[in-house]
Amino acid sequence: MKTPSSHSILSVNMRTDEVLHAAYMPFIERGAIFVPSDASHGLGDEVLVMLQLPDDPTPFPVAGTVVWITPPGAGAGRAVGVGVQFDARDDHTRQRIEARLEGFVGSDRPTQTL
Repeated sequence: MKTPSSHSILSVNMRTDEVLHAAYMPFIERGAIFVPSDASHGLGDEVLVMLQLPDDPTPFPVAGTVVWITPPGAGAGRAVGVGVQFDARDDHTRQRIEARLEGFVGSDRPTQTL
């Protein structure tokens, strides 16, 4: 995997588990996170996400690949941004998020993607 350039660093603060649930993409192999962003990215772009989870004051880096794009005007109140699939070497992030979201299994709450 190439090292992401400095212009492909995204930051996101998941303030609550509800926000994290709305952003998490479990239907993507290895998991992915939706990051609201006006920056222009294409499918397959490698990016670095500085991810801050609820109750954790310190963001941590997550390398990944853009696998989802929500463009401006997508409708249904969807935020503009990208879905970033976690790097194959980073199963820890997926496990950490899924442990936090155990109470949301089968939830019908809306998400940023599907």
